[in-house]
Amino acid sequence: MSAATLKKLAELTGVSIRSVNRALHGDLGLSEDKRRKILETAARIGYTPNIAARNLRLKQNNFVGIIIPDFNQKTGISNTIASRKINELQLKLEHDGYFTLVGICTTRTEELENLLKQWTGLVSTVIFFFWNPRWSGQKMLDKLPLQFIFVDRNMDFGHCLQIDRSAGIYDGIRFLLERGCTRLARCGSIPSRDAGFNAALGDFPERSIVHCHYRTGNDFEDGYAIGTELIREHYDAVFFDTDRMAFGFLKYCWKNRIRIPEDIAVIGFDDEHWDLCSCPSLSTVAHPTDEMVEVIAELVRHPEMQPRRQFFKTRFIRRESV
Repeated sequence: MSAATLKKLAELTGVSIRSVNRALHGDLGLSEDKRRKILETAARIGYTPNIAARNLRLKQNNFVGIIIPDFNQKTGISNTIASRKINELQLKLEHDGYFTLVGICTTRTEELENLLKQWTGLVSTVIFFFWNPRWSGQKMLDKLPLQFIFVDRNMDFGHCLQIDRSAGIYDGIRFLLERGCTRLARCGSIPSRDAGFNAALGDFPERSIVHCHYRTGNDFEDGYAIGTELIREHYDAVFFDTDRMAFGFLKYCWKNRIRIPEDIAVIGFDDEHWDLCSCPSLSTVAHPTDEMVEVIAELVRHPEMQPRRQFFKTRFIRRESV
């Protein structure tokens, strides 16, 4: 069977292509009988609009491609945080009149290249929330007439929007030190947390501050398991690389009747949705999601803009745990 096209639909209904277009878009000026005939015929032959052809013809489109990691694989990305960023971006783009196409990352350059070729003509912008080191870089993407936005990836081409994780951590640790804490622990094994923690300690060279980094895992169970060590060493404050770890420690303290923040102050990282629901509510460092989403939406609206490299600062949020 030949493909269902506007021309075919016009031939079957005995009207012009212009009339078919008017009926499909709900425009006025057609009799109800003619409109019904066109719509019924379109449904019968399975006609669907060729969006890519329409985009090329009008020299515009309202679709945006998003490349995400396969969360079933070990990508080093928190499912919850990455999903929240992607969801907020989708809501923002939808509000601005755009729709999103989502592609899950693969390990082969050829598969990514084929996906992007299929999207060409349908989208003008592709947003990467993940970049596989095995993919060839600029050489492959330069072949495609697309705008590329890399979220939290340090790339040499396209728009690079990165998160400065040190800013909020620095403010959180300074807050603890300014309030007299002298025995600090850090728990976790995420390298991007190092700079902010160390910079805050460096601001108090005259103070006798005891601090120790416990290179544990980054999950709830790890935060619970380290509880005995932290209390035995009499730390008065602890920073966890993730909120998940902090929640584990909160449970440990609850079970062992340890008061927070009176006995030990606690700060996490990620600003998970349930931070406000914990008891006490968890102080944390928040991702700059809202600011980043606004900039991405601006770049989508203006694909002609020159490549932008921009950093977004995390922020410390004080709650009841400090």
